[in-house]
Amino acid sequence: MPRTFSTKSRRRGTAWQATTVGTIPTSPSPGKGRSSVSSDPAFDYEEGESQKLVSNIKVRKVFSMKSGKECLDTEANPATMDEAPTKPSKATTTSEKDQTIQEETRGKMKALEIRVGELENELKIRQLAIGEKDGQIKIMARDLDEMKQERVSLDKRLVEAESSSSFVIKENEQFKKEFTEQKTSLGDLAQATECRFVSLEKQILEGKEALKQLENDQKWLANRSGDHQKAFGTLTGRLAASETLVAQLQVDIERQNKQAADEREAFQMKLESIEKVMNNKNNRIHNLEGCLQDSAKEARQLKALLTQLNEKFASKEVSKKRMLEAKTHNTKSEHAPRRKTHKRSDHSATDWLSKYES
Repeated sequence: MPRTFSTKSRRRGTAWQATTVGTIPTSPSPGKGRSSVSSDPAFDYEEGESQKLVSNIKVRKVFSMKSGKECLDTEANPATMDEAPTKPSKATTTSEKDQTIQEETRGKMKALEIRVGELENELKIRQLAIGEKDGQIKIMARDLDEMKQERVSLDKRLVEAESSSSFVIKENEQFKKEFTEQKTSLGDLAQATECRFVSLEKQILEGKEALKQLENDQKWLANRSGDHQKAFGTLTGRLAASETLVAQLQVDIERQNKQAADEREAFQMKLESIEKVMNNKNNRIHNLEGCLQDSAKEARQLKALLTQLNEKFASKEVSKKRMLEAKTHNTKSEHAPRRKTHKRSDHSATDWLSKYES
């Protein structure tokens, strides 16, 4: 919010002073025993002093060693501009860099706006001061005219006194003496007034030049502000694009996480089904092992039984053979055909048992 200023003028003797209420500090004038109402020495016109109007505020470009960039600076307030932030590290992401640049641009724009407000206030102060000096010049010119008129009236009175009687010659001489002194003092005062008038004209010209310089600086600041606004718009677009990209990446990540969760769930279900199948197979193998043990036990029993049967069969074969031999000897005819006997072989049972065991 721009600060407001108010000005007022007061007259002290023959000297004019301008009292300014604002940001310009007051400082005592050296050797006068009173405080000057303005820090600008051009406002003090006492004892015939003719001082030059110098702009209290000068805008200049300075190079900051800390930030490594150019910035605006003033003699009255050298710390108006914000320092540029240090460079971010290389490990920062693009969004962080964009945010840092955006904050830096906002700080610079805010500082520029503050500076423009200060320059506008200074411009108003200068305009008011120039107006006051114009008024002072007019008043001094009016006083000079009054003094000239007074001088004319005194000349008339001198002519009238010279044409009067001899009674007033001495008084006239005394009057001439006083008039000469007054004329001398009035001539000195007129000369001092003319010198001060010339000095005021020079100061007005310098004030106009300073005003023109302030206007140029204001235009330059307006151009810089436009450039910063364009850069801010570009950064805003980049930030919006970055936010869109981040949102798209978040959607992709959520979709991939959901897909991974579905795949994990499917794999878990498949693993559970495989575990069930393995448990069923293990149970079946366990059952088959039990059946195999039972079958082996039955095979051993059958083998033992078959061995007993083979022994019985062998003993029966031996007894049968003996009976046949005895019967053969008892026959009446030796050439009689013999009955063929068929031996039962136990190879089939043995083979079956060996196959079953294997």
